[in-house]
Amino acid sequence: MPQFSQGYDRLVYIGSDKEFISHTGAYQLRSINWPSQDVTTILDVVPDQPDDSADFGGLYGFHNIFEHSGFLHNSSKYFVLSSEFKGRERIYLVDLHTKEVRTIILPCDVGRTGHYTLMDRDANLLVFRYAQVDAVPHIYCVRFVGTEVDTIEGLMEPRNMDILLIEKAELGSSEFCS
Repeated sequence: MPQFSQGYDRLVYIGSDKEFISHTGAYQLRSINWPSQDVTTILDVVPDQPDDSADFGGLYGFHNIFEHSGFLHNSSKYFVLSSEFKGRERIYLVDLHTKEVRTIILPCDVGRTGHYTLMDRDANLLVFRYAQVDAVPHIYCVRFVGTEVDTIEGLMEPRNMDILLIEKAELGSSEFCS
């Protein structure tokens, strides 16, 4: 998962300097400036249980949850990753310069109770599975119209995000049950 920025002047990775004492570790998002090798912690471990309304609760991982993490398109400013949040997966966008974090939330996820599993990231596209406990999962693609925007708020503007429903499984269909 470690990834160099497009200009090879920064290596971003997920790690921890603490010993893991459970099956899911609490991680930090870090970067190494290249070639000086100065290490910066972008997102630190969140020590307390977050509020349900919190946008970010820390980085917790197991089972390759960080596999599709990386830079968004040609940007060396925005980084995409997923993590657990109170038993649900979420997808986060991080501004590496300001250390701000935003969560991808579909307009239909009014109570913010859905599970978002990042399946792939390529250029300005994110493909993810969205599921609720009482419904079959759907596959979505988000295309960011522009990735060289000044702020993370600009990146997350609805007019900058094209959301496409790729697949909607139906109960009893061959796509849902094998």
